[in-house]
Amino acid sequence: MDVITISLTAVDQKYNIFFPDFGVYREAAKGETTKFQFQAYPFGQYKFYCKDICQSDTAGTLIVNKK
Repeated sequence: MDVITISLTAVDQKYNIFFPDFGVYREAAKGETTKFQFQAYPFGQYKFYCKDICQSDTAGTLIVNKK
């Protein structure tokens, strides 16, 4: 299993990030960097998004490749 390290930096306002498949939710206040880790298993594609704070549809995909 791979460990994913995320560094979330909120430059202009408060942000959050949510990985629903892994149950991971983190926030960063304006000007703050939040670092966190979690295990990404099994391989595949996983959606993440800004859950409560963002005013736009901020989202992406984490791709976990098979070794």
